[in-house]
Amino acid sequence: MAALTGLAEKLADADLVITGEGSMDSQSLTGKAPIALAEAARDRGIPVVAVAGRILVTPEELAGHGVVAAAQLLDVAPSPQDAMSDAGKYLAWATRQVLEGA
Repeated sequence: MAALTGLAEKLADADLVITGEGSMDSQSLTGKAPIALAEAARDRGIPVVAVAGRILVTPEELAGHGVVAAAQLLDVAPSPQDAMSDAGKYLAWATRQVLEGA
């Protein structure tokens, strides 16, 4: 997939990578696209921020794959239902918070 998307070329000019998925869990750490992207960025010395609907792994586990900061929508939305029904709003909020704190 990385070759098909031109990932190496895109990372060549990147200063920061933001990645994410609905639920970042132990399965995510076994090679799903967001973690594969984080590892590729890490290998090039590019910091990675992850934003997800929910995060079920530890910051240390994420750091092992190159993620320097992470946020979940469940921390900014009043409920899981709100996080799903108004995901764009909460995604923007969570991303802003994690970037301000990174």
